[in-house]
Amino acid sequence: TFWWASRKAKFGTGTKGAVSRERLPSNPAAAISTYSGDPDLAAVRAAFKEDDGVTANGVEIFRSMRRMLLRAALVWNAKADGDVGLDLLVWSQLRDFSAGFAAARHTGVGSIGTVHDPEIARPHLDAAAGTDVWEQARRELIASASLQEEDQAESFRMWREAPADLKRLGAAVVAGMALDRTLNAHGYMSAVHDAVADECRITGVHEQSLRQLFDPTEDLLKLLPRDRLLDIVAPFVDAAAIERWRKGKASALPELVAQVLRGVSSTIDTALKRTAAKQWVHELLRFPKKEQALAEVFADREPKRECADGDDLLERAAS
Repeated sequence: TFWWASRKAKFGTGTKGAVSRERLPSNPAAAISTYSGDPDLAAVRAAFKEDDGVTANGVEIFRSMRRMLLRAALVWNAKADGDVGLDLLVWSQLRDFSAGFAAARHTGVGSIGTVHDPEIARPHLDAAAGTDVWEQARRELIASASLQEEDQAESFRMWREAPADLKRLGAAVVAGMALDRTLNAHGYMSAVHDAVADECRITGVHEQSLRQLFDPTEDLLKLLPRDRLLDIVAPFVDAAAIERWRKGKASALPELVAQVLRGVSSTIDTALKRTAAKQWVHELLRFPKKEQALAEVFADREPKRECADGDDLLERAAS
């Protein structure tokens, strides 16, 4: 199989210190390398802690969650007779073969293989509907006649004759397996991921469909500090609730915020606010609309961090 169990299985047991600086991505449109020798990583994580109140563990969890959303969107696109996964797969691997390791990282898709999620992200991924979309697609492929055939040559011939919709699904899953983990934030953005998301129609006015793939659970919201949680729900609830929660126990706040964002809290006083709250997606998980995305893959700047806030959601819900 070409889906290695780990980076060690794929690249050997060399030490991280032996990795050449020339092999590390320098383009800011690429996700920052997680090699321990990268001097930028500590600074980026420190900025997260200061600006968003997100810890290093929170960064890793949100990165995995965002990749899960993009994987599920690729499956949705394939199921709707789309070929974004096929194009992404072929294009990214051609870039890999023609330009080498560092340039391939800039596509937002690694060489064929799996970039594994950290264990701390697993409970959050397991709770998300997007993971069910992804796993169902994998089960469908594994159960197909071609992949059940033991003879390798015959299996390949059967795949050649497989229905077009199954091939599209296969391409989407392989492309999804190779996705890097990114965030909608400085140092972790990928213009290509934003472009893929746009082609899969999960940006702009279609962004609300992301909530079909996950719910902001109490455990996920525990990753955020009290002030940030209050800022999130402020557009959706009455001022008295905000003041009451500000004075209450911090440990009780994530559950209260989760109820607001599911639209089941009694503190939401209008149907419009209820609709908007149920469309909320954390800014780190969003995919900006891509007018500039592809043009910036190899540019000297990152895509802008521009996505809907609470007021935008209210305006969108009213339209």
